[in-house]
Amino acid sequence: MRHLETPATPVIAPPESKELHGIKLFDCALLRAAISASACARNYEEARYDSCVDCAIGAALYVRHERPATTEATNTRKIAHRDNLARRAALRASDGSASALPCVRCGHTAASKKRLIGRMRLVRGRTICVSCYNREREVLLGANAKGGRPVKWAQLKLAQIEIECQGSHQIVDIGLCSGEEEARRLAERRWPDWTMAAYRPVAS
Repeated sequence: MRHLETPATPVIAPPESKELHGIKLFDCALLRAAISASACARNYEEARYDSCVDCAIGAALYVRHERPATTEATNTRKIAHRDNLARRAALRASDGSASALPCVRCGHTAASKKRLIGRMRLVRGRTICVSCYNREREVLLGANAKGGRPVKWAQLKLAQIEIECQGSHQIVDIGLCSGEEEARRLAERRWPDWTMAAYRPVAS
């Protein structure tokens, strides 16, 4: 049975059961492993395992082990945390059987796609859902499955983005894109240590 609900009285501090190479460990009943408090906090922050979703001990240790960070590092963590919240919502919606980041184009997750049966799958480096990918293929072909003119995402255009990190700049071709917001979400997903400095549609 998956642990998806926070206990009414959360255990704030796990018992320290052993020490290995100077690192204090405790027995995690959910993972059936001896882990450190910092590893538990990371597992919760990243929703690394289904059992870590909404874990009360992990939540308490995440708050305790949080450290002051630079503006850039803080921004990166906020992006990761936002995606992890969406991932947790997807896990709850599917009774813990599926985990999914939001699609950078439509923004849907397994939690919000009510008509979805089974796991929501992201393609192209875990950035867009299969539905958006198929609509993009129709735009490229100029026709949908019924032979008609594509309507959804018909406004897709080739684009480039400029990304920046600690004074370094790169121009990246990102292919078809619906606009600046998608480009920003794509940059956050694929290059989390970089910041999107500019979005440039490519004239066809």
